[in-house]
Amino acid sequence: MNKKILTLFVVCMIFTLACKKGGSEPKGEQCQLMKTIAVRPPGILQFQTLYTYDEKGRVIKKDLNYNNEATTFNYTDQQIIEIKTTNIPGGITKTKRYTLDSEGRIIKLTIDNYTSEVNFSYDQYGYMIRRDFFQFGSITSSSHYTYKDGNLILITNDNSYSNDLYKTVIKYTNYIAINNLFNLPQAQNDVAMELWSFLGKGSKNLIADIMPEDGTITYYDYKIDQNNKVTNMTEQTRFQDGSYAQNEISYTYNCK
Repeated sequence: MNKKILTLFVVCMIFTLACKKGGSEPKGEQCQLMKTIAVRPPGILQFQTLYTYDEKGRVIKKDLNYNNEATTFNYTDQQIIEIKTTNIPGGITKTKRYTLDSEGRIIKLTIDNYTSEVNFSYDQYGYMIRRDFFQFGSITSSSHYTYKDGNLILITNDNSYSNDLYKTVIKYTNYIAINNLFNLPQAQNDVAMELWSFLGKGSKNLIADIMPEDGTITYYDYKIDQNNKVTNMTEQTRFQDGSYAQNEISYTYNCK
């Protein structure tokens, strides 16, 4: 697994999160994330994202300043259609179709004009435990998810061609995640983070660090306001050679 994929998508994992240090879930405000800004020290803008919602509180549009990218989401009881358009010269449009089960969870992902397919499986408690990749109808790789005390603690990836295994360990803070709908890394880069609430239960706590087998470690630190919302997150990745990369992410909410 590419560790850059992991860290990139964890940057966005606090989408509509509020949290509190302790063992019980606080009764915070009902909030929607309206804007996310990520910068790299000393203040270099990485991206800015704006969100639009429908009357049911679902994201229906995401505008990303990177490549002038716009994504829309259309919902029915049976499927979700995601259409991403990159508005630059030679820009492309990609359409993803997510099939939902009777519980409203994503069980299959297909992409228009692609030959690949991803299937998702859940356990009796509602956690996603397996993700299978198919190409031309044959399975090519799988991801298996291990949970402990309500948190995803281990991802094991296997490749059907090479029989290689790749493991990623996840550790957590004591902060309880509220509306923890998009807690990577079980989604990785297949499912848009705005739809992670359709992948079953998320982890109970906010992530402290992620340790893939390549020897890198990514740490996360949070700032919480008086209403238990995450307002800022620092993500720092330490590499084997001693170098590091860091991002600062801020979150703006609309609360009722």
